[in-house]
Amino acid sequence: MPATRPPAPGRKTLGAVAIGVALVAFNLRPPITAVSPLLDRIQDQEGFSSTAASLLVTLPLICFVLLSTSAPAIGRRLGIEHAISLSLLVVLLGFGVRLIPATAFLFLGTAVIGLGVTFGNVLLPAAIKRDHPSRVGLLTGLYTMSLYVGAAAAAGFTLPLQHGTHLGWRATLGLWAVPLLVGMLGWLPQLRARTTDLAAPRPRAPRGLWRVPLAWAVALSFAMPTVLFYTLSAWLPTILGDAGMSDSRAGAMLSVANLSAIPFALAMPILASRTRRQVWCLAIGGALLALGLAGLLAAPTTLTAAWMLLCGAGLGTGTGLGYAIPLLRSRDAQTTAELSAFSQTIGYLLSALGPLAAGALHDVTHGWTIALTVLTLLAAIQIAAAVPAGQDTYITDTRGTLPG
Repeated sequence: MPATRPPAPGRKTLGAVAIGVALVAFNLRPPITAVSPLLDRIQDQEGFSSTAASLLVTLPLICFVLLSTSAPAIGRRLGIEHAISLSLLVVLLGFGVRLIPATAFLFLGTAVIGLGVTFGNVLLPAAIKRDHPSRVGLLTGLYTMSLYVGAAAAAGFTLPLQHGTHLGWRATLGLWAVPLLVGMLGWLPQLRARTTDLAAPRPRAPRGLWRVPLAWAVALSFAMPTVLFYTLSAWLPTILGDAGMSDSRAGAMLSVANLSAIPFALAMPILASRTRRQVWCLAIGGALLALGLAGLLAAPTTLTAAWMLLCGAGLGTGTGLGYAIPLLRSRDAQTTAELSAFSQTIGYLLSALGPLAAGALHDVTHGWTIALTVLTLLAAIQIAAAVPAGQDTYITDTRGTLPG
């Protein structure tokens, strides 16, 4: 193993970066996924259809689509650390707006939250590539693991928090601002470190990646598990509730899926970074998801925990690799930011359609069979995308790739 030099004064140690990444990543999903266990109550009180209610999950994804490619430019202008701090402040503002008791402010606050989360999604992987390029597997695994810890906490504790505090659903959603404040305090030390940002050379336009086949394969590898994550986060408790399961147990099953994803989200990026080709691990993620969804389709209330374990393992694998592959297919932080922004734009565009399409299919068919069948087919597409995305090549410029 090559010798490493001690960090210069004011520069970031691995531990400092790891703590900052974990605290920020934990808070990037609860503002969105905490809505799911309360969706039935929100629908009843506000009189929403399934399609309208799904907008509460879809609005942040629309923000991801529209703004992901702008994140590298904001990171260059403000510095990555300050841009991430600003994003956390924006999320906090969104929590406040969502507390105002009017339907318009519910949707406006959700959109503001999506705006803030967008920049963390893109800039945290770029910070990892910039500060510790030799530890991208470990830090990306920590990042995706923390995403799932936050999502699992929101899925598992939102209803118990409401029951324990006797608060309304708006105030219950607002309680998730407390860990966000902790994350903001934990990120403050990052602002004092001296680092080199994405300043030079002047970046290429991210839209150039639309002409690169490898970029599309990477984008699909990110998109498929992301679509499945947000669609299941939005509708799984309702799917299981419609099949006869109690609300509390249905919410617990979503938490099981998120909890079982955690070790895979941590381990798979580490394993992937130690191999030259990642076809095998990308394909495994899709296969696990396909098996879990097929089981949920065939017998939603029989062996439900087993289906959730399979789905969780597939989601953790797919999401962890979805964030890791842009780092492994690029040689520098700027390319990482651009490829991450491109893959997230494609992924969140499709993910924004996922909950909406599932809700619309339910409204039309009055059941979940068609929606679950489509989700299973998406897992098969993830397996197919693994072959080109997992090859040992790099994005070099807007025209092509270079062998590893």
